[in-house]
Amino acid sequence: MKNRKLDLGIETPLYLQLKEALMKDLVSSHPDNGRKLPTFKEITGMYGVGLVTAVKAVDKLKAEGLVYGRRGMGLYLKDEEKFRETYQPRPQTRTLGITFWDIYNSSSPYISEIVRTVTKECETRSLNLQLFATHSNNHNLSALALLEKNIVEKHLDGLILASRMPAEDIIFLKKKGIPFVWVDNDLPDEDICCIRLDKFYSLSLLLAHLSNLKYRRVALLSAEEDHLLEKAFQVLCTAYGLEGSWCLKAGPEEKTGYLLTGETLSQGKPDVIITRGAQMTAAALDRLSELKISLPDDLALVGIVNAVSGSFAPRNITVLQQPLAGMVKQAVQMLDLLMNGKVLAEKKPVFTERLLIRGSCGFPLKKEISVSRIEELKELSYPRKGVILNTVNGK
Repeated sequence: MKNRKLDLGIETPLYLQLKEALMKDLVSSHPDNGRKLPTFKEITGMYGVGLVTAVKAVDKLKAEGLVYGRRGMGLYLKDEEKFRETYQPRPQTRTLGITFWDIYNSSSPYISEIVRTVTKECETRSLNLQLFATHSNNHNLSALALLEKNIVEKHLDGLILASRMPAEDIIFLKKKGIPFVWVDNDLPDEDICCIRLDKFYSLSLLLAHLSNLKYRRVALLSAEEDHLLEKAFQVLCTAYGLEGSWCLKAGPEEKTGYLLTGETLSQGKPDVIITRGAQMTAAALDRLSELKISLPDDLALVGIVNAVSGSFAPRNITVLQQPLAGMVKQAVQMLDLLMNGKVLAEKKPVFTERLLIRGSCGFPLKKEISVSRIEELKELSYPRKGVILNTVNGK
């Protein structure tokens, strides 16, 4: 045990300070035929207290059932388990926050799945959890000031970024040294921890499937800019012999999905519409229903979604689906390590999407088919050119 002096300037009685010090010092000691307490002479010398104080401290330990005496051999720890439960330092409880831009509805399938998964992971890891939006239209505070205010008031030790964020927010987090992990993002900065999707491969998987079905004109509807994905879409369409149209209208998915679907059809009907986002897919379905367009007889529809497994199955819609729960679970694991000062072996783990083939794309099948590799498409029996079966209506 180390020599240590007790604090005479606090209200806690000296003998109680000594009692706590004796127990805490045993944490770092090595058992030798049981954990043995120092003698009274050793205690007075090591802790700078009088004999009366030493006796009172040891009597208190005896009264609490933590030590006992062996005749002629001194005092020993009585209950190792109780000792560790009472005196061994416990890890500090940390608070994790999830933040997203206010253009996203907190009840959307995407945000709901993230919150559900993070909540479960936090319970497993004994982490506190806070959820908030960064309101870009707040008139009293800037988005950056509001983010800083939330971090301070909610006592956040780290953040999960659940949507695209302003560049100034990311710069602020880096300067402040606040650990964060960005879900579904792929920034070139090597220091930024991201959960990445191999969107190029996923899109290639989808377009290869549509090409095998002999479609030619494909329109991809998006509610947000993504220059890398747009470029990949155009390159891959050319590679697969498709005529691709990237259709953008920035805003909430529900609104843009409805409007873009109508606008795209009015400008020359494509063979296939790809909707980017679960809410956009739902909105597109509503608009197609109003226009009395039948799937897949009049048009094929595929959704790129981040909703929970089984999404759009009742309506027989083919989807390219993110493994969102797995991505979020990985993000929490990474952030937990960062908040504890650990170094990550991999800062940008990559996930791939699954293509759930259903009737809305015109593929003849009796049940859903799940593929995650382009090679798996070769094992499917595609219809001959010009033969598209109405599997949605069972014809």
